[in-house]
Amino acid sequence: MTLLFAVIVLTSVAGLAVGLWYPAPDAGDRYTYAGVQPIRDFWWAWHVFAGVNLVVGVTALALAGLRLVPSRGAVWGTVGASMMWLGAGLYGVGLGGLATAYHYATSPVLDRASGMALVEALGTDFARLYGIVLPGALLVALGTVALSVALWRARTVPRWVPIVAGISILATLVVETSGPAGLLAEGPVAISSVAIGWHAWRTSARA
Repeated sequence: MTLLFAVIVLTSVAGLAVGLWYPAPDAGDRYTYAGVQPIRDFWWAWHVFAGVNLVVGVTALALAGLRLVPSRGAVWGTVGASMMWLGAGLYGVGLGGLATAYHYATSPVLDRASGMALVEALGTDFARLYGIVLPGALLVALGTVALSVALWRARTVPRWVPIVAGISILATLVVETSGPAGLLAEGPVAISSVAIGWHAWRTSARA
């Protein structure tokens, strides 16, 4: 449990960093060739890092949550953890695809006109570009809510923990999560995640 708690802490802090320095769209809600091309290597690495961090962090959080609902709330916990794991997998794959698509579209191997046309095509095909990321994010959020219900029923953590966890994760679906303002949305998620990890570690230490 010590390792699990450490993973939750590290991925929670890293998640805040991902949001704080996440490359913001340079044309409203869309990315352009001019916006991505100068940072194409950073773009690829940051998206891959974000995807791996989320998969590892969500997996660890779900395991910690299950540790805290051994009987009462176990059904909610199992359903929630399963949704979180599936959602994290989808989200990670989606981010990897997003990173790779824009990285190759802005490659210097392509002439500028071809690259711009490819980036434009990516930006207009929203369904395929985000068709895996968005369902993944939704599953992680709903799974976290279910896990929060399990923790509420189990009464193994302070009441504020499942409340903050459930509400804050839903908030990330509708508010801006990048840049300094994103810390207001991601901060409570990180705090509640660390709290769940800490209580799971403490419970294990007492056993």
